[in-house]
Amino acid sequence: MVVLLLLILPALPFRHIDIDRKPQPKAHINAILMAIKNYESTYGFLPFGEKKNKEDIIIIDEYDTLMELLTCRKGSGKNKDIVSNARKIAFLYAPDSFKEKGYLDPWGHRFIILLDVDYDGVIHLDNEDIKNSVLVYSCGKDGKDDKGKNDDICSWKD
Repeated sequence: MVVLLLLILPALPFRHIDIDRKPQPKAHINAILMAIKNYESTYGFLPFGEKKNKEDIIIIDEYDTLMELLTCRKGSGKNKDIVSNARKIAFLYAPDSFKEKGYLDPWGHRFIILLDVDYDGVIHLDNEDIKNSVLVYSCGKDGKDDKGKNDDICSWKD
């Protein structure tokens, strides 16, 4: 019986299955989201939201600063000090590659992070008003920022 199985097995048509990598970035997205919410709970304001701003911000130039602030570790950014985390709490786990590469999605891209620092409870993204104080998303495998649409993997969508 075993010999027969070994003879038939190579003849069976097996296809290569491309494993969908969405669960991993979704876990990273949720971790970033929770880290920002825990930061807000600890300090009483969102990162970069010490003073009420006139509009929400998208983290671009401050990405490395935000990741260093949340991980409480020096990363790949140009910051000399970790600012705005006086208690030195690590809200986010930093992978071993953090110092060299920063905090990236599985495809090597930065996550997109939007903060409601005008504290109106709504973030405006590409002609859409989303009721939330923090939005985090990955641009997906193609690396193209579709503003939360197409293959983008988002914190506010299932």
